[in-house]
Amino acid sequence: MDHVSMLFEGNLDSKLIGCNNLRIKQKEICRIITQDLGPCFHGELVTVLKTRPFSLMLDESSAVAITKLLALSVQFYDGKNIVTTFYALCLVAEQNAESLFNTITTKLIADGIELKNVVGFATDGAIVMTGAHNSVASRFIAANPDIFVSKCICHVLHLCANKGIEELPCQLEDLARDIFTYFCSSKELDKLCEQWDDLTDYFQLLVPEEKLASMERVVKELKNLYYLYYTGLSYWLGKITEANVVLQGNTDLLKSTTNLFYLLHALISAVSPGTPKTADLWQQDVSQMTLTMPQSLYLGIEYMRKEKACLQQGKVIISELNMLKKRFFNMILTTVKTLQTKAANQHLTANELQLLDSSLTNSLERPVSCFALLERFPTICQGKEQQTDDQ
Repeated sequence: MDHVSMLFEGNLDSKLIGCNNLRIKQKEICRIITQDLGPCFHGELVTVLKTRPFSLMLDESSAVAITKLLALSVQFYDGKNIVTTFYALCLVAEQNAESLFNTITTKLIADGIELKNVVGFATDGAIVMTGAHNSVASRFIAANPDIFVSKCICHVLHLCANKGIEELPCQLEDLARDIFTYFCSSKELDKLCEQWDDLTDYFQLLVPEEKLASMERVVKELKNLYYLYYTGLSYWLGKITEANVVLQGNTDLLKSTTNLFYLLHALISAVSPGTPKTADLWQQDVSQMTLTMPQSLYLGIEYMRKEKACLQQGKVIISELNMLKKRFFNMILTTVKTLQTKAANQHLTANELQLLDSSLTNSLERPVSCFALLERFPTICQGKEQQTDDQ
């Protein structure tokens, strides 16, 4: 901002009196943006939001001075395109559901925007935001029963993975943390599995010198078969991470839900081979399906190589490997059940939105009616349901 005035020097028409001597620094530009341009743009946005339905997206944060803030963004259709833009940044007295909801409604009322215009509510999925009984979402639903609540699917995948990993030994996390703590001031630690033998030798040499309980614990755990756990985790968490990356860069709900379905199918197929993709996997109870034996669970090529080497060297016995695979089996089952619970809402909405897929317009599969979609979002087409269905 301090360089803006330098851009004008010698680059403007000499007839523009005073422009070549313009002096604008950071404070002045901030004042112009916040006091002149900001209110003007905000007023134009408010005028739009007063006349059409929109979705509200929010996230809470804290400033450097521990000031609690709530950032509000909106998404709406302007007649040509879907527009996503910043709406307001509000100070929050307390970070509980009642305070957050009051902050939002106070801002909307101050701008003259009716609460019925808010037809969508999206957030990261925190309990205070989307809890079933005492949350910001529950208060919005009480005020407008037709509102659609959406959780961030990337956060949902993270929570599902965390829930699944609870089925594995807790020492896995402790070991990774102890090793990271030792190397946190350097970049020597790259991939734990690739450097396992070197790390074992290194920490064995450190024990007499450092005389730390954490070093002794690391050496003890490194001699276990945890590197097989890490290798298996690398395979399955890698699949979840890949899906997460795709979802982060995809704003199309139909495509995002399709990618999520492929991940769910891959997880279910691991414990129940031969599961068809056409099955409604979101509603199926995976524990009631025909499950494979945990011993035959697939954990990736790298895991198979290391398992074979360990057996040949006598480092592990069959019973230990069976226990390892049983833990991974339970991890995948837990991940599937959590994903079915947390992402079911997005799946159902995507199914209804498929009625608007342009590829069906001239297809034999073209639906007779979009009644299910109109029932799901009654506020958007209120009073024009028949006209919308005919179109």
